[in-house]
Amino acid sequence: MTNIAPQAPDNNQRSWANLENYLRSLTLEGNEVHIISGVLGTGGSGSKGAANTISNGEINVPDAFWKVALILPNGSNDIQRVTTSTRVIAVLVPNDQDINTDWTQFKTTVDNIESLTGYDLFENLSDSVESVLEATVDTEPSV
Repeated sequence: MTNIAPQAPDNNQRSWANLENYLRSLTLEGNEVHIISGVLGTGGSGSKGAANTISNGEINVPDAFWKVALILPNGSNDIQRVTTSTRVIAVLVPNDQDINTDWTQFKTTVDNIESLTGYDLFENLSDSVESVLEATVDTEPSV
């Protein structure tokens, strides 16, 4: 259960679920979707109100959830196929009730996610490709 974190029902069942459904639809169109995700900070609001922890202080309630998805047409040698025009979707979604169900409202850059988390998510890509992909907010239609 190390990959589970307390998530506000409106986040989990609406905006986050809508994003996951969209990413699944990309695979049905003949794409690979490489996903990295995690949590950030402390303090969210769920169906029982705001909380920093649950389970008698044993479990942190994150402030936000983030996800980065790199989309490639099905194939092999993935790293070699990533270019500056490869689609990357990065989102930072507040862990709150009553948030917007439109996950596209939470699009951001990989650079922003890396700045907040301290991770280097695309370190295996060439620096010239990495710098472009990480600085770009996805603008493709997401329906």
